[in-house]
Amino acid sequence: MAEFCGQLTESFGYSVTYHQLSKLDPPTAFVCSSILSAYGILRAINQSGFEMGKDISVVTYDDGLSYFDHDGAEPLFTCARSRVKTAGEMVAQSLLSLIEMGNVRHRQVVLPVDL
Repeated sequence: MAEFCGQLTESFGYSVTYHQLSKLDPPTAFVCSSILSAYGILRAINQSGFEMGKDISVVTYDDGLSYFDHDGAEPLFTCARSRVKTAGEMVAQSLLSLIEMGNVRHRQVVLPVDL
């Protein structure tokens, strides 16, 4: 397993994936944190002669996925999505509590995700 950090862009997803797929023993799956990176991964998979979903799996996380219309076709990616607005509201409430009370008890919150 390899881990790469960079910009959440199509070109970053493409360049990292294209390089990885040129290896003698290329990966069979990619997990990324942005739908934009996932589109770059898809482009690299196609240009490298592989088939997504058959040769290589792609899992992504993004809240903007709902903006991409699939016109009733099967979705391209396995994608998890959570509610950014809810998370933002919780962070804002924690910051307001910190300002008002001077400290905030550490807590861990797990928000539901949609696939």
